[in-house]
Amino acid sequence: MTIAVDSTSQRPCSGHRRYAVNQRGRIPILPGAHPDSALGEDDTWGILQGLTEAELNDELQRRWLLWRDELIRAGTDRPGALADALLERQVAWETTPHPALAGKTPVEAVQAERREREERKRPRPKKARRGRKKGGGKGRKR
Repeated sequence: MTIAVDSTSQRPCSGHRRYAVNQRGRIPILPGAHPDSALGEDDTWGILQGLTEAELNDELQRRWLLWRDELIRAGTDRPGALADALLERQVAWETTPHPALAGKTPVEAVQAERREREERKRPRPKKARRGRKKGGGKGRKR
């Protein structure tokens, strides 16, 4: 179990990401544990995601951690260099056709899914009613 602690008082605190404590003691948390929130050139990964976007975001999370481990094993230990190399890989992955997406890139697939979702949300024009006229139908007999 890992607990975040304040680096000065060694007390647990919420939201502090500088150090983690586990069974082996206090260890620094390396940067680059999460992918960049940017998606393509002018978009971001959504908070509420459709099925395609969620699956691609999960895949990116897994790939990001694998890439991070590869870079650290290869000797990239400066946080800035690590972040730059990871971001390069993320951009390349997002803009390369994905085999599971019929040749679309992840960016194109997410944008298409969002467009479809927006089209479903738009109100459809009301169809003209047939049959009875407004006011109840046959009318009153006198």
